[in-house]
Amino acid sequence: MKEQGAKDQGCYNYLKDIMRIEEFRDKSNNFIEGYTIKITSEMSYLKPPIKTNCTYAEFSINDDSIKTGCMNWSDNTGKGTMRGMEAPIVLTGIYPIHWKEYSKVDDTNSGTFMYLINKITKETIKR
Repeated sequence: MKEQGAKDQGCYNYLKDIMRIEEFRDKSNNFIEGYTIKITSEMSYLKPPIKTNCTYAEFSINDDSIKTGCMNWSDNTGKGTMRGMEAPIVLTGIYPIHWKEYSKVDDTNSGTFMYLINKITKETIKR
């Protein structure tokens, strides 16, 4: 696979999926659990942003980070980047980010696939 690009939007959308499952959980009496899953061969997802003025720093899903609370784009984010994704992400639960190897196709830069899974339950609500 070639570079997927738009990492900023990929991070935002992953967290938005968690938020949507939390919203469903909070409206449903029958909710048991939900999952978000991301698979990628783009290793930059596993690393924290390099730039200090990174527009998506709060949305970064780098390995060993924890996602919770209200997350926003930085003030210097362009309107095109945020189009359709202007709203903040608000998570009531606490979600550790732990990437794991899924498969190794070859030794190239994009030859290893990594996966990330987060489980959303009634118990993931912050107390």
